[in-house]
Amino acid sequence: FTPDRFPVFFAHMNGDYGEMPYGIAHEDPSIGLKITTFYGWNTVDHPSQVDYTPSLDWTERIRGFARQYIPDGAGPLLSTRRCLYTLTPDKDFVVDTHPAYPQIAIGAGFSGHGFKFTTLMGKMLADLATEGKTPHDTGMFKLGRFQLVTA
Repeated sequence: FTPDRFPVFFAHMNGDYGEMPYGIAHEDPSIGLKITTFYGWNTVDHPSQVDYTPSLDWTERIRGFARQYIPDGAGPLLSTRRCLYTLTPDKDFVVDTHPAYPQIAIGAGFSGHGFKFTTLMGKMLADLATEGKTPHDTGMFKLGRFQLVTA
């Protein structure tokens, strides 16, 4: 499991291990893989509400996925952690300009899978910030698709 031979996987399936398991190889082959799922966690309004203690039940579910589908990746557990990411209601990105300040480009809500699109998102956001438009279709990423709540 090395970045040059097995850089990433996505399993488009659901099971006891959660929704859409995925993993990436660590740059140091002796460390192995990061394996987790996209969804299945509780939502919070503020990061202070998160219990960062890894769930033993969840860890065993993910290890069960590894044993079933990637047996060579189911070796000793080196570490576990929980992390946060933003999740929009439709699980898609926001790539747009600010409604009141069009010179401000917004890229947010990458919902745990934006890293796969960093090159394209960077180009789109750079275009929006410098030109006010991009040749790429941003229709599905518009901020206006949500009902905005202001304080």
